[in-house]
Amino acid sequence: MAGQVSEGRLRQLRMVAGMFDRAVVRDEMQGRASRTAAQLFTWASLRTFWDLAVDGQLRHREKDVGKPLPEWTQRIVRDCSVV
Repeated sequence: MAGQVSEGRLRQLRMVAGMFDRAVVRDEMQGRASRTAAQLFTWASLRTFWDLAVDGQLRHREKDVGKPLPEWTQRIVRDCSVV
């Protein structure tokens, strides 16, 4: 993938992948124990991911958790999440 996207976009994709990784272990994600990989990409799961991300609950640094994402970061998350 590194050869197909710019370094900046690669950093953004890694950020969103990290956020999604932190989201899938949360209780808010539907059917945690029994879900399949396909269930991670349902509209319900993606909506939960979006809500957690916008609320700042998926931030990497512990001290930043709970700080809502700025609008420009929300756009990055949205653009990297939409296929």
